[in-house]
Formats: sequence, C-alpha cells, structure tokens
Amino acid sequence: MHRVLPPGGWVVVTAWTRDFDMFRLFGSGMREALPDLRPPADSAIFSLADPVAFETLIRGAGFVDANVYTVTHDFGVQSAETFWELMSGSAPLAVALLRALSDEQVASVRKAVVGKIVLSSTAHIGVGIK
Repeated sequence: MHRVLPPGGWVVVTAWTRDFDMFRLFGSGMREALPDLRPPADSAIFSLADPVAFETLIRGAGFVDANVYTVTHDFGVQSAETFWELMSGSAPLAVALLRALSDEQVASVRKAVVGKIVLSSTAHIGVGIK
C-alpha cells in the first residue's frame, strides 16, 4: 500500500478484535452442534487484533502519523435468521468453515446459532500517512 500511494496519501485498514460477538456467537453454535469438530488454526482474521502490533506494522511499512483507533459498534439484527444469513453468506471465516461441512452438519450448526438480537463488535482502525 505504501508503494502505490502518492506522497500525503492515507491508508486506512480495519481489523477485527477478538471482542466480536458475531464470531463468538457463531463459534459457540459450531461447538454446540459439532463438539468433535477440530477448530482451525488461528486464522488471519485476528492477525491484527493487538493494537500495539498493528500500529508498529503500519509504522514499519513507512507510514507516519500512524494510529490505531479501537471502535465498538452494535449491530442490530431483525432475527436469528438474519444473523445466520449475515454470517453464512458474507463472513469469510464462517463461509469457509461451513463449506467444509456436510449439509447435515450445516443444518445442525444453523439450529444452534440462535439468540442474540444486538451484537457488539469491536474493531481496530489503523491510519497512516505516506
């Protein structure tokens, strides 16, 4: 990103923290429905979860005035069905996990993923200037 930005150009990168209710709820449904399923190794989705390491990475890439801001946003969902569609259709980690399961296993996970209406999700936003 640093190489292709013009001088004075901004980079903005978002990264999920581990305080992410959507993944927590989905993961608990996976564990409930498929207790013998082995979880994948730590995925890249949390590779920037540490804000200090995140900022160090931005600065190390050559950006100045680098900062990482941590923000929390509550996602309201209309129903458990809405939540399922959101996770199974657009969350890359959830989509990849579900693709590896049989139709019966997916149905079992879907049945277990129910409940919350408001999901609090925290992310870091890293900003730097070239």
